[in-house]
Amino acid sequence: LHLPIGLLAGLGMVELVAVLRRARGPRPVQAVLAWMAAATALLTAVTGWTLGHEKGWEDSVLQTHMRLGIAVAGTAVLLAVVHHGARDGTRRGPLIAYRVLLLAVLGLLVPAGHLGAEMTHGEGFILAPLRPRSEAPPPAAGAPTFARLIAPIFKERCATCHGGERKKGDLSLD
Repeated sequence: LHLPIGLLAGLGMVELVAVLRRARGPRPVQAVLAWMAAATALLTAVTGWTLGHEKGWEDSVLQTHMRLGIAVAGTAVLLAVVHHGARDGTRRGPLIAYRVLLLAVLGLLVPAGHLGAEMTHGEGFILAPLRPRSEAPPPAAGAPTFARLIAPIFKERCATCHGGERKKGDLSLD
C-alpha cells in the first residue's frame, strides 16, 4: 500500500534533482523507480479493489478512492512506458511528456491517499496529531471506570471501523 506512494515520491525527488542540475544522459535510477512504482501501484489497485468489496465501507468515499487509485495505477504504468522512450535523456518530447505525467500521478496520489487515510483511520486523521489530546479526568470515588476511561478510548480509536454502520471483521463496539 505505501510502497508505490514512497516510490512515486522518491521518483519525484530524483527527477527534481535532475531538473535542477540540468542533467542529461542515461536515466537508470528513474527507469528503475518508474517501473517499480508502476508494478506496485497496479498490485495495490488490484488488492484495494478486492478489499473494497468488503462490507462496512462508506460507498461514495470508497468509489471515489477506488477511481483515484485506478487512475494512479494507470498513470504510473503510462509514466513508465513514456519514460522508456525518454530514458537516454536527450529526446525532448518524451522527456517533457514523462515529467507532465509525473506531476499528474503525484497530483492524483494526494487525494487518493487522503481518502484512503480517512476511510481506514477516520475523518480528520491527518490533522489529529496537531490537535491537543483531551485527558480523561480521574474517576470519582465509586464511579464506574469503564464509562470514564475505557469507552472514550474505544470511541476515539476503534469506533470508525467497529461502530455504527461499519462492522469490520463483524465486530461492533456499539
